[in-house]
Amino acid sequence: MKPKDVEVANFVCRFGEKKMLSEFETRVYPLFKEEIDESYGERKGYFFYEIKLDYILKQPTIYGRLVQRLTLKSHQVFKRGIGLTRSDETLPSDPSTIFALRLSDHKFFIIPEQPRSPRMKVFEKIFTKLLNAQWYEKYSDEKKRFLKVRDRKIMNKDLLLEFNSYFEEIFPEPDFRLSPIGDAQKAEDLLDAFYILKNVKISNSQTNNEDYELDEELLQQYKLATERTHAKNSDLNFSNPKIGLEKENVKHLIGVVAKSGGNLSFSLKGKTQEGTDLVKTDHDSKVKLKILIGDNDDVRTLIEKAFTALDNAIREKIIIIAKQMELIEDQGFAAEIVERIRGNS
Repeated sequence: MKPKDVEVANFVCRFGEKKMLSEFETRVYPLFKEEIDESYGERKGYFFYEIKLDYILKQPTIYGRLVQRLTLKSHQVFKRGIGLTRSDETLPSDPSTIFALRLSDHKFFIIPEQPRSPRMKVFEKIFTKLLNAQWYEKYSDEKKRFLKVRDRKIMNKDLLLEFNSYFEEIFPEPDFRLSPIGDAQKAEDLLDAFYILKNVKISNSQTNNEDYELDEELLQQYKLATERTHAKNSDLNFSNPKIGLEKENVKHLIGVVAKSGGNLSFSLKGKTQEGTDLVKTDHDSKVKLKILIGDNDDVRTLIEKAFTALDNAIREKIIIIAKQMELIEDQGFAAEIVERIRGNS
């Protein structure tokens, strides 16, 4: 048995006021059949593979692999008796990552399989591109129909305002992010790398439907103010560029943010003792679970182990996850979606 890291995050996906599950069948699920061509150096693109929709440990789950297409190029090789010689040989390589999204509580898991396998930030970038491309394609098609109905070739300012308002109603713009589940101790330890901590920014964004209590009155009031004003996003900034912030007091704030279950985020900016600029974010304090993998473990078995590792860490209070409102309703809704898609496939 070999140890393996598992990354876990909140899969936060909204479409205006609509949450992921309500749009899953039409706007989320279809994207797992798409490919992205992205020719940049050795990287040629990404595609999803062996996508399945099923129950894992009784949880409605979509899972499979994200594969990165690479073409590795050799520029030079050493040959005995000859020495260093130039080379133009190429070798295809397709490292993959196992992923799983639990639909009822939108916890997202990444299990890298090889070196250079796509990680959490890559998945976030790829899925954001797919969501935006889907939105833009629909926007362009609907705009053409809108003009045709009105027997117009171009839009003036008033028509564009009318169309944008109409389109936002029928196909709201996507808002997607993978919010890492934080480790409070890791978050606090990040501050040790700063000789001078110049700036701390704490951000609050709309979530799926979690509710969470914060062990810090300032952050609790900040969260409530964001909700009461119906703000989609808000930032709380602390700055002292000249002499720096009091790190010991900042530690508590950052630790509390990490305990929000991925619903608050932070960034730290300052300098090291050597005078170089340093930036750390909540991604640097994300939880990495450990599972033990056997030679004969298949994808489903690995995901079961990842689910169990997270559930055990929550139960043992190693990490704290924001509680979910309407959990029972979402579990039932997610199960209906799985049965409907499976019935139509």
